[in-house]
Amino acid sequence: MVNKTIYNMQQPELGHKIQNWRKAKGLTQEELVEKCNLNVRTLQRIEAGEVLPRSYTIKSILEVLNVDFSELNLKEDHQNQFSTLLGDKRSYFKWGAIIGIIYLCLSFVEGFMEIGFYNTSRHGLSSDSASYVFIKMAVMVTFIIFYYPLYLTGKTLRIIY
Repeated sequence: MVNKTIYNMQQPELGHKIQNWRKAKGLTQEELVEKCNLNVRTLQRIEAGEVLPRSYTIKSILEVLNVDFSELNLKEDHQNQFSTLLGDKRSYFKWGAIIGIIYLCLSFVEGFMEIGFYNTSRHGLSSDSASYVFIKMAVMVTFIIFYYPLYLTGKTLRIIY
């Protein structure tokens, strides 16, 4: 469903632009695919607006057609898509930042506890292992929560590009 949204945002305009540039250069689809090392059916689907090509496919087509990548004006489209896809998940980033600070503090506490355990175990003293286990678990949980927004960002970027 997400891919369909992106498909509607960039296609068929992208396909029409490629088709117009190809025709302006006087190339047939067969000549273009031969120079780009693509399948004819792939180019037909791109020009028809049926698929959203990968960025390296677009780059190879534009290189053959001697068209600057900036002429596609995709930057704004990608920003709009990114904002749309992450729109309802913005609160995850706020909470991720807060949890990240907690994670950082807990990591320092964990490090000091490990140094303390090392020193006490060398001298044969007993230490409170329950608090150490609690801190370890808290560090793991905050780590997961902190990186979840980054995971969402990567997932969204993979869909867009």
